[in-house]
Formats: sequence, C-alpha cells, structure tokens
Amino acid sequence: MFYYRNILLVILCLCVIGCNPKPENTPDKSQNNENNTQQDNNTQEKKVEFTTISQGANCGHNEKKDYVITNEDEWKKLWAQVHANMEPKPELPKIDFEKETVIAVFKGQQSSGGHSINVAEVMIKGDACTTQVKEVNPDPGGMMSMGFCQPYHIVKVPKMEAKVSFKRK
Repeated sequence: MFYYRNILLVILCLCVIGCNPKPENTPDKSQNNENNTQQDNNTQEKKVEFTTISQGANCGHNEKKDYVITNEDEWKKLWAQVHANMEPKPELPKIDFEKETVIAVFKGQQSSGGHSINVAEVMIKGDACTTQVKEVNPDPGGMMSMGFCQPYHIVKVPKMEAKVSFKRK
C-alpha cells in the first residue's frame, strides 16, 4: 500500500509541474528592459522585446501569411479578420502606433489539430529586422483532434522603421 501511495504522489507532482499556462497579454521572457528595444544604426544585432497580444489555434484567417501592421486601419482590418468566426468578438486592443508596431504570423488552415505557430525572437541589425517564427507540426501517427485549425500569433514591438523579414523554422 505504501509503495502505491508513493508512486501516486510522484505522478501527481509531475502533473502539477507540467501545468504552466501562459496567459495572453503577458510579456514574453526577457522583456523587462525597454532600453534594449530602441533601434540604433550600428552593426551589432540586438534582441527586440515583444509582448503577445493574442495567440491561438482557431481564427478567421486561413492563409499562411505574415504581417507588419503600422497603422490603426490595418490593425482594425486584421483584428476583424482574425476574429471573424467568433461571437462575441473580443474588443480591439489599443495600440499606440506612434510608439509600437504589430507583427502577426499565421500558419494557414491545417486539416488537424496539433499545429501551432510562435514568434520566437525578433532581432534588429542596422535597418533590418528579422522575426524568427517557430512552426510546430503534430507527430506523425500521434493523437490529435480531427478538426481544422488556423494557428496564429500576434505581438507588439516598439515602433521601428527597419525592414522586417520573417524566417520560419
């Protein structure tokens, strides 16, 4: 009896340790120092801090596409498209486009669950900005839901004039 209780206790501890949800609108790791977010024109590559605005597996955007949003009109259109299949629609988050830029990545419509997309890192070097995007696919033969999904990730970064490119991995 004592043996089974110890095994159950170990399993319970592992389950609790494995549960670590990340709520929306929280700063991603290493986002504490706003001084590192300012663009400078030297040749040293710098990490740009970003904050998740919204992320999920289901949205109204079915294309595999990346966006750099720099004004309110583009932002309203994108937000409406992302939430086209939701009722009630979430309120449009306020973005100060004088100080911030929105970056959005979409994996496109997938035929099963288990897919995700993540802005992993934003780096700036001179007048070029590279957004590293991580795509996750389900394991072949693994368990997954059999419904369509449209993974997406929307983040905000400090305003930048740099040309943004995307690298998916």
